[in-house]
Amino acid sequence: NVTVYATCTRNSLTSSTAQKTCDIDLEKPVISYSSDTGEGTITCSTANSTVYYTTNNTDPKSGSTASGTIQFTHGMVVRAIAYKKGKWSSEATSVTISINLNTPVISISTTSAAAGTGSATITVADDSKKTITIEYSLDNSTWSTYSTAISVDYTKTVYARATKLGRTTTANKYA
Repeated sequence: NVTVYATCTRNSLTSSTAQKTCDIDLEKPVISYSSDTGEGTITCSTANSTVYYTTNNTDPKSGSTASGTIQFTHGMVVRAIAYKKGKWSSEATSVTISINLNTPVISISTTSAAAGTGSATITVADDSKKTITIEYSLDNSTWSTYSTAISVDYTKTVYARATKLGRTTTANKYA
């Protein structure tokens, strides 16, 4: 709060002092999100304020208006600022989004011990109900989308990676 004091002087006469207290403080926005789903909100506790935000670490003054649930992805730098008509803007606040994602688990079972072949399955434990893309490679350079068990021979290493909301985790296992 700021209090302004004013007096008026004319022809050597001075008026009594008037004062007015003005509320110019705006609370900083609060950025909240679930590290499992990436869903979040941006709010400000100052009544009737408008919150603007960006997800690429740029000045939020020209960003989108925050309302409802917002979908964030891993690594986003979210910046937000609050405005209220007749007031100054709040301080900006920022958060770097971090999404939880378990490491893929590679399980290999023997198909033919004599031939040295097996079958590999890849799983990722996750309860978020968000889409997880699982890919595999037998040379760590050519990647294919995983959908069902793959045949492997015991001279190969199976590489796996999982991606959810921009976050990637990796694993490998020698067959």
